[in-house]
Amino acid sequence: MPEFQKLSREEIEALTPGKKPSQRARIREEYQNFLRDIHPGEGGEVQVAEGENRTTIRNRLKAAAKALDKKISFLRTRGGVLRFRVEA
Repeated sequence: MPEFQKLSREEIEALTPGKKPSQRARIREEYQNFLRDIHPGEGGEVQVAEGENRTTIRNRLKAAAKALDKKISFLRTRGGVLRFRVEA
């Protein structure tokens, strides 16, 4: 005999594909939200966590800036930090 189990609304929503944004979309949105409040002449700093790749973070920042019609330039840094400036 089959085993039946009742699922709550939350469980159904969690299992339904297409309801949640993908991990890639969530990351893209996070980067865009960070850049949205930074205006020309201002800049930002990103601490690179252990296991993360500086180049990947840099590329994500550039893609987010492009999506927001912003131009960013990166300042030379060493170690686990990336610094950038939003250009006019």
